[in-house]
Amino acid sequence: MSLVALAGCNEDPSYLVAPRGPAPGIMSAVVDGATWSAGGISGSPATAAYASGTLTVVGRRFYLNGSGDYISIVVHSFSGVGTVPLSLESSATSGAAATWANYATGQDTTTFATDAAHTGSLTVTRFDTARRNVQGTFTFTGYHAPSSMATSVTGGTFDVWF
Repeated sequence: MSLVALAGCNEDPSYLVAPRGPAPGIMSAVVDGATWSAGGISGSPATAAYASGTLTVVGRRFYLNGSGDYISIVVHSFSGVGTVPLSLESSATSGAAATWANYATGQDTTTFATDAAHTGSLTVTRFDTARRNVQGTFTFTGYHAPSSMATSVTGGTFDVWF
């Protein structure tokens, strides 16, 4: 009983909080006219990776029912701040590609990806290797070949750590 009383007397709960690191990354866009932002129950909603000259930025949104969606941008031979065309298929190994995908539990993922006819652009406004931070904007049209449908992703922004 006295242990509970001692624990209850501590007015500073900061010892229970993990040390601060970089804030979770953010990503948002407008997908087919609807506002979208990474997050949901996924914890760290937007992330990046930079290795061997390839930059990858991904924003995910997960729901309690197991469904979700994501935006992924991959730039091979990334050279830093500037604008890059998004015009390759997501499986390409050079250039840059973007993907919008959504899925539901027990169903296949529906993927809308850039290709030669469905393009976009990525503008990296900050690439800080010391702080491991990348920021920028993007827009693209993704195509789902099996359904012959396209998805418009506009007004995209991100601020993530790698």
